[in-house]
Amino acid sequence: MANPTSRERRNEKITLLNSINQSVNFKNCKLTDGIRKQEELKFTLKAGEIRMVKLGTKFTLSNSGGNVLLLNPDKVIVHQVKYTK
Repeated sequence: MANPTSRERRNEKITLLNSINQSVNFKNCKLTDGIRKQEELKFTLKAGEIRMVKLGTKFTLSNSGGNVLLLNPDKVIVHQVKYTK
């Protein structure tokens, strides 16, 4: 959710869903804009689990749109989403 309705800055979130039938370890994985901003993940999602990740100061979503990439520990893109304003 880019630029949520609020007076607070940096109150942005990304939701992750594990849609497979086994746990997925996101430890040492990163969310990134593909350019320079990154947020390191440090958790495991059980099968079917949903987790909302509150972004810190290292990674914010552009209000004009952009990309969010999920990188594995080897820095390989495992998922990518494009969003618009």
